[in-house]
Amino acid sequence: RTPRLPVPNSRLQQTEFGCEAGDMLLLLLNVVLCVCGIRVHSIHVQLSEYDFGELTGGSSQSRTERNGTVWLGLLPDSPSNGTVVESDVTQLTEPTPTIVELHGGSARTHPKRSFRLAFPKGSPLTMWQWWDFDGHTARDWTATRTTTRRLVLKASYIDGTYSRDCAVSSLQRSVGAYAPRCAFADLFLNGQYYGLFVLVER
Repeated sequence: RTPRLPVPNSRLQQTEFGCEAGDMLLLLLNVVLCVCGIRVHSIHVQLSEYDFGELTGGSSQSRTERNGTVWLGLLPDSPSNGTVVESDVTQLTEPTPTIVELHGGSARTHPKRSFRLAFPKGSPLTMWQWWDFDGHTARDWTATRTTTRRLVLKASYIDGTYSRDCAVSSLQRSVGAYAPRCAFADLFLNGQYYGLFVLVER
């Protein structure tokens, strides 16, 4: 099934790929996240047309890394006029180069795919503590971590609640086990909304 790319920046029109009740589910999930005080980040990635096609509709077996540019602090108000507004994610003042590649094994065959983002050493992103994850615990092994160079954007295609990964990792850390932290992010590829993702440190 060909994924639909709804109009960006419209919560009511953000339809999840392959989800039969995508509109209502996403709206309900965003309401729940807002009520619970959980921030949903926005991540904008700009790719060449070829790389965009390969990552979103090309071979699911391709492991080729794609060079792109990611915006984590400057969000286009409208793709048509290029106006930018400051987001609450970081204090970045310019686009940051990144490497984008597909993530997962069999998940690569799903209409909505997961991605990895890798940032170069010295990237402005690594200078900021922007995670806003699910809080620290007394034995949180990442409590002192303020930088990162690798992210995973998990599509959560088979988990319509988007809660499984974050709930399990939070439970693991609460008992002193090592586990990555999670957050939530809306992903935009080349100015088009691609869906809600679980953001995981790698």
